Amino acid sequence: MSAGAFLVVIGLLGAFVALSLAVRRWGTGRPAAEARVHVLGARRLDAQNTLWLVEAEGRRLLIGTGRDGARLVADLDPP
Repeated sequence: MSAGAFLVVIGLLGAFVALSLAVRRWGTGRPAAEARVHVLGARRLDAQNTLWLVEAEGRRLLIGTGRDGARLVADLDPP
């Protein structure tokens, strides 16, 4: 690898690191998805299944999780 190509690679890596640090410090301007979803409670049904009471964007949802993934059980704030 020539010295010029090496300097280009180092410059690109430096720009990537600087951009990563800037995004980490000042954010992307969008609220994080986690900020809009709050777990209000959880109840284990057995070793593999759990019911979750979640508030997402102002709506309360009952979600079940287990071996097969997650499913909406009930929308507690129907429109």
